[in-house]
Amino acid sequence: MKNLLLTGFGPFHTHPTNPTGEIVELLDDTHIGHWKIHGRILPVVFEEVFPELEKAIEETKPEAVIMTGLAWGRDVISLERVAINCLDSIRKDNKGNEVHDQKIDPDGENAYFSTLPIREMKLTLDQLEIPCEISNSAGTYVCNQIMYLCLKHFAKAHIDLPAGFIHLPPDHGLRPESRWEIKDLSHAVSEVIKVLK
Repeated sequence: MKNLLLTGFGPFHTHPTNPTGEIVELLDDTHIGHWKIHGRILPVVFEEVFPELEKAIEETKPEAVIMTGLAWGRDVISLERVAINCLDSIRKDNKGNEVHDQKIDPDGENAYFSTLPIREMKLTLDQLEIPCEISNSAGTYVCNQIMYLCLKHFAKAHIDLPAGFIHLPPDHGLRPESRWEIKDLSHAVSEVIKVLK
């Protein structure tokens, strides 16, 4: 059995819930395929999010990492291709901080690409008729920040493992017009995990 670190976020901005945090709690300590799932909910705080991820990596010793976040304006599951070295707040974080026109790492690479098999994941979701896309923008908020720093962490350590970020749309409970229920989003995440070797 291999260890997979699955992360999500708690409520932020004006959203009373966050489906990614709920899914992490549902899947934590379960087994999907040959993976044991270790779930962690990360803070929506610029200065705290990566230290918490580092702590989770140290604790769980993962052989794969899937990070998830809420994309309020999207209606499909987005498999993120790339994280860019840019922070530009679309809103304040949960401690009231704003960052504009700033690099995540002043001396870092311009971008890091997901090491998840996103094309195979998309094909799997397509076959299951689960609406999805490959996205070329993880934004410039905390989701992009944590994807960039996670991929940088493994690249600098010369650790070769699948790692990347998936944006999930809001569920029906959070946005009444949404087609998605938590169980549907959880099912989709479980199916992409099965793609990992």
